[in-house]
Amino acid sequence: MLETKWFTLLQQIHRIYNAEERYPQTEARLIDTFQSTQQRLTDINNRDHSDDWIAHEAFTLVVSELLTSGELALPALNELFELLMSVKLPRLALILVNHSASQLSAGDVQLKRALALFQLGERESARQCLQDALRLMPDNHLCHFHLGYLEVWSGEMEQAVTAFNRCLELAPDYAGAHQNLAGCHYQSSEFQLAIDSCQRAHQLQPGIAATYITATSACIALERFDDADQWLQRAQAFNFSSAEFVRLDGLVAHFQSRHQQACESLSQYLQLHPTSYDLMAIRARSLLELKQWHALIDDTQALLKLDPFDEWCLETLFLAHFNTGQYADAERAMAELGKQFPAYKLRHQQLVDEIRQQQAIPVQLK
Repeated sequence: MLETKWFTLLQQIHRIYNAEERYPQTEARLIDTFQSTQQRLTDINNRDHSDDWIAHEAFTLVVSELLTSGELALPALNELFELLMSVKLPRLALILVNHSASQLSAGDVQLKRALALFQLGERESARQCLQDALRLMPDNHLCHFHLGYLEVWSGEMEQAVTAFNRCLELAPDYAGAHQNLAGCHYQSSEFQLAIDSCQRAHQLQPGIAATYITATSACIALERFDDADQWLQRAQAFNFSSAEFVRLDGLVAHFQSRHQQACESLSQYLQLHPTSYDLMAIRARSLLELKQWHALIDDTQALLKLDPFDEWCLETLFLAHFNTGQYADAERAMAELGKQFPAYKLRHQQLVDEIRQQQAIPVQLK
């Protein structure tokens, strides 16, 4: 079945075209195309195709016909391009640009083509279009901004920084460039520079989620945990839904010794990303502070599957088994720990003796 989102999007496109009276016919055309595509694929092979994928293909076919059936005024053309890009329909955005090229400047055509091609994964073609756009519009800040973004994806951080700085020379108040520059500085471990750029982005446009994520992460890297907590508190005003804020909240809470909150946030994140073992290791340390021994057994056993000789995990597993009265398991953990790190036998000799007393095993005299 076609989801409501496709019909809603179709209505938006008709509104931009100022031709909403044509919507019922286009809606019927979309339904027919969806059903016929679904049937044709079923007849050709037995492979399963999701309804959303079929709807995407049907929508692209129907709307491409609409996009090439007439012309739009420039403001409406730009609005439609932004809409198609925002809903991840770059093929349609490219069709729109190519059909409407005569209404746009040559530089704007190349810039818009670059954006659509980049979203399609055609990075080299996108780069060529951006370079063409820059030759035609050398002082267009958006060309430099998107070139910087492309360089980030290519792993060329120095070139990205150069592009974002040039963008800011041309448009000092462009918040997106400050934020992306912050990301480059963070990736290069220039954490204070990342924070400075986040501050500027925040002053200009406080609703960018990435600003708070980058700034908090940079503060954690510099061990400025109170500052990190302040960034997270500022972010709460916007009710961002990203799980990254849950992860960062868990980390900051741990480093501020708010271990119960750390465990709650990290557990919430680990439900979504169960293989984030670095966070599991941090949760285990908060669990140890809280002396939540049963939960500690689960975490340390999972971590030891990755590294069977981890010193901290082996000792913690021994303590967890001891404190939950699982003495045989505690002895096995100590045996493994003692083989790798003999000093622990002496450190925990009193506990080992208590285990043997509990199990009625005579203590060996030395």
